Amino acid sequence: MGIIDNCSTHQKGIPLSKLYHRQLKKRVYENIGIHLRFALSREWGLKYPERLSELLEKTKIDGVLLRLSKMQFRKAGIIVHYPENGVLYSGFHPFLFRRREFDWEKLALKNMKRLGKRKIPEPIVDPLELPPQGTRIAGFRLKDLNYIIASLVKLDTWAVEDELKMITRFTQACQENNIPVFITGPTPYPNSFWRNRVGRKINAALEAKLSYIGVPFSYYDDFTDQQGTLLTTGDGIHLNLHGHNFLARFLSDVLCPWIKKNSDSSTLATQKTIGGFSGNFCFPGENNQPFERL
Repeated sequence: MGIIDNCSTHQKGIPLSKLYHRQLKKRVYENIGIHLRFALSREWGLKYPERLSELLEKTKIDGVLLRLSKMQFRKAGIIVHYPENGVLYSGFHPFLFRRREFDWEKLALKNMKRLGKRKIPEPIVDPLELPPQGTRIAGFRLKDLNYIIASLVKLDTWAVEDELKMITRFTQACQENNIPVFITGPTPYPNSFWRNRVGRKINAALEAKLSYIGVPFSYYDDFTDQQGTLLTTGDGIHLNLHGHNFLARFLSDVLCPWIKKNSDSSTLATQKTIGGFSGNFCFPGENNQPFERL
């Protein structure tokens, strides 16, 4: 079984055994007696269907979990930023006047009306622990004003539709390859209401669409646990140690019934082990090595 994610397989300050996918493997076995094998594809810059194809070329996949990134807000601003080869390009939204066109990943940099570019600097402090800074105008962060203005011209609606089209292509690719799929929506970004607004609109649209076509979907709509403990590092994006623990529990709860259902119908793992079946999970991450089996 495969997991497509934007989470790195290594994170400073987090022991390997505490990364959420390592904990998930243990929890699934304890709960339903099914062993999971993990195969990681790290081609995180590819689109979802391309990442699936890249995995299928290298290993057998019996099912796939797609975890959507909270970074989808980046394509819902009037001014957008696009990194490529160590350079950060800034410009007007490439689809501001092309609303009938979609496919952000393919056309964003090509169609961007560039306002400037700069080399991405080496951080002086750990960027994972650096709270986002920003100039304020009338009490609003300048970055938030970027998304507020974009929402007035419906660029957030465009971003949601673009994401839906990408996910539709992905689920179709899974169906064509007879691979069961489970999707989890983006989690909130703790430092911006307006960035979260994009993620929540994506979750609402996906919940309606995926339930209609029979694809299981779930999401956690908070940036703290039930006790109010923050789940992310200072940048609001990467999971902290508590976040990895929480996500492993959350995914185990929502995935175990789905994994067992598919393993019982023999669409999941085919190799028997003591206590259950052995499945194949694949995690595309953020590093440069193309493939790793855990």
